[in-house]
Amino acid sequence: MTYEQLHLDTRSELEVAITDAANDAIREIRQMIAGCPEAKSTVRNRHEAYGVAAENYARIADLTKQLKNDCADLLTALPDPNFNAVEPASVIANDTAKLAMFAMQAAATLSLTLDSLYLCENENRQPSLEDTTTSAETFSDAEPIN
Repeated sequence: MTYEQLHLDTRSELEVAITDAANDAIREIRQMIAGCPEAKSTVRNRHEAYGVAAENYARIADLTKQLKNDCADLLTALPDPNFNAVEPASVIANDTAKLAMFAMQAAATLSLTLDSLYLCENENRQPSLEDTTTSAETFSDAEPIN
């Protein structure tokens, strides 16, 4: 008997639409990066892949820290009617958009890095016994059991 695993998607239509839009944007960014001669879209080894990941992580961490500080500024301004709350809210909106744009660019860059790393890992992989021989070849010299 075979069983089919059902997946219940409980996301709202808005969440599904945003996810689809983000995935489409990441796919387009990936194509732009791959087609750009100045962009280094391939890595040759694990160390270069680590460097790409570390660069993107550092930038995202920096933008996240900046956004956290902006939220603290807004939380300070909201209870006091003497402070302007519009300015910190605007800064948060702009910084969030900047973070989202960079996150999509990082996703595309790391996707290309993943592809390059996968190729590097498979080119440098030593073939195992299972890759080089079939089970019939492995046991061809064995004596039959009577």
